Formats: sequence, C-alpha cells, structure tokens
Amino acid sequence: MTLFWVRPMVIKVRKWEYCRPSHIPDGVTEFVHPCGCREYEEDGVWLLKQCPRHERETNDLIKRLQKEIK
Repeated sequence: MTLFWVRPMVIKVRKWEYCRPSHIPDGVTEFVHPCGCREYEEDGVWLLKQCPRHERETNDLIKRLQKEIK
C-alpha cells in the first residue's frame, strides 16, 4: 500500500449556500429558528444568516482549525 501526503488546503467561506433544507416546507421562502438564525431563499439559492452566538461558534471553529493546520 502506498501512502501519499497531501498538503492541506486553506478554505475561505464567504457565505453558506445550499438547496432548500428538508426541514423547510415547500413554498416557504424564509425560516427563522428560535435562536435567531435565519434561512432564506434568494434568487433560487438558500442562504443562512447565523445568529450572533452561532456565528461566533463558527468563527471560533474556523480559527481553531486554521491553527491545527499550521
């Protein structure tokens, strides 16, 4: 078996983009979670605007992963 070392890539996320989530009923174009996160459809694409708490958690996770890669 041959093992290859692959250099880690730096991934920059500018915004989350995905298809209509399964927990959102058909015909609904905006869904607000109890925490304040907001999922909405814009030009046929679903976007996620995180509440301040979840945005902070995501940013902390990204920073932690960046430190682990270095």
